[in-house]
Amino acid sequence: VLFRSERPRYGFYVDHVLDIVGITLLLGGLACSGFMTPVIALAMLVAYLLVSGEVFLATAVHGVFRISFAGFGPTELRILLMVGALRAAATPLVPVIGVGPMRLFDVGGVVAVGGLVVAFVASCVRNTSALYVAEPLPQHDAEAA
Repeated sequence: VLFRSERPRYGFYVDHVLDIVGITLLLGGLACSGFMTPVIALAMLVAYLLVSGEVFLATAVHGVFRISFAGFGPTELRILLMVGALRAAATPLVPVIGVGPMRLFDVGGVVAVGGLVVAFVASCVRNTSALYVAEPLPQHDAEAA
């Protein structure tokens, strides 16, 4: 009976603590490897943590966990990183029109930061609007004032 014992809060907490530690170690490793500029790796980590924090806050106030944005979530990010690692093993540079060759993970990191920032802003606007509607300002009686 030990199996199939659900502990949703424990699982939620442990899973996301491990995700945060994992992405920190992954991006720290990329920054130290020379495959990614440390500043871009840090920007990507900050953007990822901003989105994570917003998702966790939204989960606390709405009771619904939503981490994907436009069909793209952490699993897709990991798959993309895996494909990038296989590509970078063959050749770590990619041609960028108007710039010349750049590190694959720098190009991907800049795109990821942009996507994460868009997801963060969109989610903030959506959740703030939903909470504003759910908790309208109290109506004060004009005569009581």
